Formats: sequence, C-alpha cells, structure tokens
Amino acid sequence: MSILIKIEFVFDVSNQEHQAAVLQLFDSLGGVTPISKEPKTEPETEPKTEPETEPKTEPKKSKYAIEQVRVLVTEKASTTEGRILVKNKLTELGASNVSSLEVETFDELMDYLNSI
Repeated sequence: MSILIKIEFVFDVSNQEHQAAVLQLFDSLGGVTPISKEPKTEPETEPKTEPETEPKTEPKKSKYAIEQVRVLVTEKASTTEGRILVKNKLTELGASNVSSLEVETFDELMDYLNSI
C-alpha cells in the first residue's frame, strides 16, 4: 500500500544548510523524488490607494417640505388653466410629478406657484 503526500515549501537554494537539510529529509524518507519549482512570486501590483472621494456637501435643502409643495400644487391645479401651468413648470424642472421633484427645486416651484 502506498500513500501519496505532496509537500510544498520554499527555501533559499543559496543557503548550504537549507540544501543539506532538504537532501537529508529526502534521504530519510527514501524513494522521494524532489521536483524543482521556481518559487511563486506575487505579481507586482501598484500600492493600493484610497479612491478619491468628492468632498461631502451638505444635503440639499429647501425651506419647504414636500407636503407643503403638494398642498399648493393641488390648490393651484384645481382649475384647467392652473393644471396646465403646474404641469408645464414641473416639466421645466425635470419632473413629471411632485414626487419626482428634486429637493433643490422646491423653492423655485413654490415661488412660481405663489406668483400665479
């Protein structure tokens, strides 16, 4: 019965003591066939750097809450003419409805709605 055991290690081939120790190990085990391999070297990689992050800016704020915007939009859109004006302004601001409005546009919309 034979058992196959693979042992892999790296040693300094220029060190005479290492060579002697390895050869002695092989001799003591008997029937061991050394396989010479070049030591694996890690591919050179560039040092890891932290990804550049943009400076954090303050969250966009408005002096109005979305609920206030909804109330005024509902009030102004209660007529056909008002509905058209509100819809046009929402489109101009890049939104199809109040929920899709960006917070930074609340003030502009509210100022417009108060002017009509």
